[in-house]
Amino acid sequence: MEEIMKDFIKTFVAVLLALACVGFFCFLVIAGLAATKQPAKVKKQSMLVLDLSNPISDKPAASDFEGLAPLLSGKGPQKVIPLRKLLYAIDQAASDEKIKGLYLTGNVNRINGYSGWGTLSEVRRALEAFAASGKPIYAYNMYWDEASYFLSSVATNLSLNPFGVVELNGFSAEVPYFKGALEKLGVQVQVTRVGKYKSAVEPYILDEMSEANREQMSKFLGDLFDVFVEDISKSRNVPVEDLLALANTEGMARGEQAVAKGLVDRAVYYDEILKELKELTETKEDKKTFKQIAVNKYLQAIDVEKNKAKDMIAVIYAEGNIVDGKSNNQVGGVTVSAFLRKARLDDKVKAVVLRVNSPGGSASASEEIQRETLLLKEAGKPVVVSMGSVAASGGYWISAYADEILAEANTITGSIGVFGMFMNVEQLRDKLGVNVETVKTAEMADQSTIMRAKTDAELQVFQNFVDHIYDEFLEKVAEGRNLELEKVAEIAQGRVWSGKEALKLGLVDRLGGVVDAIDSAAERAALDKYKVVQYQRKKEFVETILEDMGMAPENTGMRSPIRAELKKIQKLLLTVDCMNDPNGVYARMPYDVVAK
Repeated sequence: MEEIMKDFIKTFVAVLLALACVGFFCFLVIAGLAATKQPAKVKKQSMLVLDLSNPISDKPAASDFEGLAPLLSGKGPQKVIPLRKLLYAIDQAASDEKIKGLYLTGNVNRINGYSGWGTLSEVRRALEAFAASGKPIYAYNMYWDEASYFLSSVATNLSLNPFGVVELNGFSAEVPYFKGALEKLGVQVQVTRVGKYKSAVEPYILDEMSEANREQMSKFLGDLFDVFVEDISKSRNVPVEDLLALANTEGMARGEQAVAKGLVDRAVYYDEILKELKELTETKEDKKTFKQIAVNKYLQAIDVEKNKAKDMIAVIYAEGNIVDGKSNNQVGGVTVSAFLRKARLDDKVKAVVLRVNSPGGSASASEEIQRETLLLKEAGKPVVVSMGSVAASGGYWISAYADEILAEANTITGSIGVFGMFMNVEQLRDKLGVNVETVKTAEMADQSTIMRAKTDAELQVFQNFVDHIYDEFLEKVAEGRNLELEKVAEIAQGRVWSGKEALKLGLVDRLGGVVDAIDSAAERAALDKYKVVQYQRKKEFVETILEDMGMAPENTGMRSPIRAELKKIQKLLLTVDCMNDPNGVYARMPYDVVAK
């Protein structure tokens, strides 16, 4: 009896301690959330500070609790900035009498698909508009990588530390090939595909890049770099030829060398910049820093919800891999099509902007989403697609029937092609001495097994299916874009195009960003007064916390080269994990391009 009482007391105390811990945790969460939600005040003569290391996402936060895990760990809240909010803040600051100017610092965080080149182009235009208002833009850093310099080159006062560096060495993209590794493991890959350039399966069946893939990669990387150097040339008044010469010789410029080449205005130390900013903002010398307000705080200080109009334009986001089922951090066919359906059935919604930032994925999920865009058009509601940094393959599939498609010059799009990929462990099974016996009622009953290689007859069935899907893809693009089928077949073939080339080919209507797309949707719906609503799947509290604990974006400090390579391999394997099309057929880009 005494032992039972001891066990009971131990259990009781343990439960009490657990409840106390949970209560304390909830208190910290609520306190942290309250701290991040405190209304901010803008002091007169303040500089709006944009820290480029804060990731820029396409879609808004899915939960009010996002970013609390870093807060509880003492690192501060995760400051992911939604693109539309950032653009709004910059636009409002241009006419805000309390804002003296804008200060850029930090290096762009492009981890986990944030802050892609298309996104940066739209932010860059917003910064140009801010500078045109007559207010100064200061930018200072020890090291400008190319993405950060792309934005900072707009600054009216661009400075570099005397021991600092401006990187300008061109773009490159690396594609790992796993055939040898898979063979050593005893894993065989069989494929079905259509399109000369549809190279998504290459890393698993080849040891090196095909000539067709090298051709298309060289072309669109060149297009992206052309946009980069042309924009910088205009902002810095440096000839394109000089920028190309630097990229082909040294690839970087240091301190006074960067000044001599016209890349920056001055090579100075931070204390000199700090002194100038204190004078500009009328800050006392004894203060640690100048009067300032961060973009996230500024957004809390200004009233975003002024608009009380009844008519609405819905912005729906398709960001990530396209997968069957519901959205998590991908584009779920069920979720996105439901949002489109909701917009169609809501009488207050007069037009829809579909923001696409996706390399594609499941063909069946892509068709599920595209079907709803077509029904929206048939219901008389304009659909305008705004392409972000990438809208390729399945990302283009879901865009094809829009009334209008806008893209950035450096958007990656096209990749109109289809493939199927099937892995089997027959050789691995043999190595391990595992025998598998099968009993079936029909010849094709076990065609989906991974225990053996597919027969020629089975592969032909899948190839026929892929051919059929490809033909359907071509017809949808031809119909949606009002192009001749022969022309679509010619420019398809799984080939990836830059936004500026896609414009020439008729795959997009004009160049522009999400703000332009909203303006176009309003014009097409003949709306003078309207408000923008954003459809977004809301995450539960527990889901958000667990996700933040394990999947928060990394910091932007220096990383081990080995770790960086392992992350690339992990990303490719995660891409394979997202391949959940019930028919095993995919409309996806060949790879996730990170031009660096």
